[in-house]
Amino acid sequence: MVRPLTLQHFAPVFDWLDQRGAEPAQTDHHWTMDFAARRQTAHNEAEPHRREAERMAREASSKAQAIEDAVYDLKAVNPRERKVVDQRSPAQLLQAIVLKGREVDEALAQLQALVGPA
Repeated sequence: MVRPLTLQHFAPVFDWLDQRGAEPAQTDHHWTMDFAARRQTAHNEAEPHRREAERMAREASSKAQAIEDAVYDLKAVNPRERKVVDQRSPAQLLQAIVLKGREVDEALAQLQALVGPA
């Protein structure tokens, strides 16, 4: 047998509504919340995340703008140029300097012989 709900079944709820916010209204089955305080707490906890998201958005936007602006960079840079890196050791570099120095000395001696004594 099904019994329909009547106003008598809701009497405790109506009593509780009359006592909203008062200490007796806080029980295991009904309570009140300070919604404004909860909203403020949530806002305070979310704010650092919001600031971080805004910072990251600005950085990403700046990077995207730099990529787009690079199209207008008209420096004379050959994209096919091969970079040559000297792979010689310090000892090999010193040896090359000595050999070039000898070549210069020989060239100066030949010029001196052509010009004559000073």
